[in-house]
Amino acid sequence: MIPLLRAKNPKDNEKQRKKNPNLAPGAYGKNFLQFAQAMKAVDPRISLGVSLDLPLAGQINRQEWTQDPITGKYVQEASVSVEKDFGKGIDWDKGILTTACNDIDFVTLHWYPGDTPEESGWKNLDNYKLLAAPQDPLRQTLMALADLVQKSCGQRARSIHVAFAEIAPLQYAKVVDEVVPGLFAADVYPSLVEYGVINAGWAELHNGGFLDEHNKPGAAYFGIQMVHAMMNFNDAMLTASSSSSMLSVHAAKRADGSLGVMLINKDPKNATTVKVSVNNNASLATKGVRFDYGKTNPPDGVSVTGRAMEGVGNSFSVAMPPFTATVVVIPKGQ
Repeated sequence: MIPLLRAKNPKDNEKQRKKNPNLAPGAYGKNFLQFAQAMKAVDPRISLGVSLDLPLAGQINRQEWTQDPITGKYVQEASVSVEKDFGKGIDWDKGILTTACNDIDFVTLHWYPGDTPEESGWKNLDNYKLLAAPQDPLRQTLMALADLVQKSCGQRARSIHVAFAEIAPLQYAKVVDEVVPGLFAADVYPSLVEYGVINAGWAELHNGGFLDEHNKPGAAYFGIQMVHAMMNFNDAMLTASSSSSMLSVHAAKRADGSLGVMLINKDPKNATTVKVSVNNNASLATKGVRFDYGKTNPPDGVSVTGRAMEGVGNSFSVAMPPFTATVVVIPKGQ
C-alpha cells in the first residue's frame, strides 16, 4: 500500500489569507515543495497531494455562507463580490499548480453539491439537484480540473491523480427526505471510480449522514454499503448506461466472475420497471441475489440484507419502488 498524504489547505480561512501574503497560493505551493522534499527523503514511495478549490468559474460553492464558531449555525454574509469571488477558486488553483506541479502526485477537492429551492425559504435540500450531481455536475467539475491541470502542468499532468478529501450534500441545507443522501452516496462513489478518482472520503463521520451521535448508521452509511454489495476492491467497473435521467446504473465484473448491477430510481413518487440487458459473451446464471435500500425498503439493523432473486441472466427486468437503490448480483453461468 502506498500512503497518501495531503498538505492542509490554508484557504479555509479566506479573510486571514487575504491579510497575510504567507498564505497566498504561491506561498502555499513553495511550502509544499519543502514539505515534499522532507517527506520523500524519509519514504520515496509516499504520494503527496495539495488541496484545490472547485475549478469552475462562476461557482463560489455558497461560500457567502459562513459557520458561526460558537453556535455552529450557518449565516449568510450581507454581500458577495461577483467580480472578486467568482474566480477566486481558479486563481488559487493556478497559483499552487504553477509553483508545485513537479512534486504533486495528486490533487484533492472538497465537494458539497446541491441547492436550496426558493419555496423552502432557501433552507431545504433540493433533492433533484443533489441526485443529479453525480452525472453532469461531476463530469463538468472533473473536466474543468483536468483542463486546468493540463494547462498548468503540461506533460506532468498525466501523472497527477485526483482524490476527493470530502464529499457530502450541501452542508447547511436541511435534509427533508433522509434517504436522499444515501441514494446520492450510492451513485457518486461508483461514478468516481468510473472517472478514475483514486480516493473519496465522506465529509464527516458523525454529525448526521453517516453516523449519528450514538454511532447509529445513517443514510450515507447504507448508500456506501450498497456500493460494496455491487463490487469489492480490485473488481472491474463496466460500461453501463441508462435511457432515463431519473435512473442511474452502474455495473462491475467481480473477481469470482459474477456480475454486480446497481440501479437507482431517483423519482420520489413513481415506481418503475427497469429492463436490463447485459452485452456479454459469457452467459450468466438465472438465479442471483438482490439488495434494496430506499424509502420503502429501510435496512434491518446495520446491514442491507440480500434475498434470492430468480429470472435473471443476460436479460431481465427489475421492479423498483420510488427513491430506491437496488443491487443485483448474478453468478456466472455454468
